[in-house]
Amino acid sequence: MTLFCRKYSRNQAGIVVSFWHKTVRNCAECLVVQRLCAASDEKNSTDCQKEVMVIFYEHVGQDSFFYEDRDIFFPAHIHRQLEIFYLLEGETEIRLDQKRFLVHSGELLCVFPNQIHSYESHGSTRFYIGLLNPAELRENGAVFTKHRCLSPVLPISDFHPELLRCMEAAASFYKKGQALKRPGRFFGYMNVIADILAETLSLGLRKEGEEEILSQVLRWILEHYREKITQEQVARAVGISRFTLSRLFAEKMECSFLDYLNRLRVECSLELLQDGHLTVNQAGEACGFQSESSFFRHFRRCMGMTPLQYRKAGRREATGTARVLIEPNCVIRYNEKK
Repeated sequence: MTLFCRKYSRNQAGIVVSFWHKTVRNCAECLVVQRLCAASDEKNSTDCQKEVMVIFYEHVGQDSFFYEDRDIFFPAHIHRQLEIFYLLEGETEIRLDQKRFLVHSGELLCVFPNQIHSYESHGSTRFYIGLLNPAELRENGAVFTKHRCLSPVLPISDFHPELLRCMEAAASFYKKGQALKRPGRFFGYMNVIADILAETLSLGLRKEGEEEILSQVLRWILEHYREKITQEQVARAVGISRFTLSRLFAEKMECSFLDYLNRLRVECSLELLQDGHLTVNQAGEACGFQSESSFFRHFRRCMGMTPLQYRKAGRREATGTARVLIEPNCVIRYNEKK
């Protein structure tokens, strides 16, 4: 059975990011598999960690940015900006809604607003990545909010040569810290990039409202997951029926509402367990679990061990790792442990 563990990485902007990755038992950075080994006498325990897909709504501090980076591993998330990913070296597997793409060197992928997507580099990679706020893209903003890209992955040769020159210039400008000092020039590059994309990409009208409804649902859950909430409450809060909410989770999230909620709560409990200021039961209650038995059951299902086993293993091995903070209205905020 494939094992997964939590891994940490710092991007070029200095943000420490956390993700699940496939691992082996001797993985030096693994914070989960070695705990499983310590907790079980069996080398091939059937309780080992299975992949957990929790999709977050990402609230980005800066509406637009563009920079060069290496080796991306980022969990499934959505946001309201247009995202551009151009691979300079290597291969990266990208999930976009229900489809998976293997992007190669020299290929560009566009993620339109409110599309679920994730990244996993295969080996060493180098790439450009950027977010563009549709509100800052003049008349092209409506193009990206009202349409879907029919062919999201294209070779750079399909685009006007000016696109690559503008991406290089925007990344260099951003790296030098000029984007905030001279925003007019930076957004000039971004608007040229958007113009070329709008002219080249094959577009189709998207289903009106579903992506926006899903983003509202995820935002509402992040604000209230610590409370005792029901599917009916969430549906009522965003103005849809319970049936529509169930369908959205089945089609877009590939899981049920309760499965997503409980996995999110487990994910949020990891920091509290490693922090050590709360008892195990208090950590579960702080993340929305209504009973000790419920917390232990769902934690073991997601993590392959009990919360107490996770805490004990974390105290032995987590020195110097990143802290993962879950805040309302945000995806995960990542900061280094002081």
